[in-house]
Amino acid sequence: MARERSETEVFVIGGGQIYRQALELADQIYLTTVHTYAGCDTFFPEYDLKVWQEVERRFQPANDVNDFPSTFRLLTRVKASLKFSI
Repeated sequence: MARERSETEVFVIGGGQIYRQALELADQIYLTTVHTYAGCDTFFPEYDLKVWQEVERRFQPANDVNDFPSTFRLLTRVKASLKFSI
């Protein structure tokens, strides 16, 4: 559907099972880690660090808007073939 509309990027926004299914199709991962314990039972799937290269990392301390610090990371597939993002 995205290709039919000439989209250059598609985003997948969870949950865990959907991430697992889409990960093999992705060229990029926009990954935000929130540094707290939230008592959750669903997590982003493990990924092979040999396949993904970190190209950007930004730390965001807690502030008036965000109660917890977080880290944003942009990972790209080492040998990307599709334009598909998570």
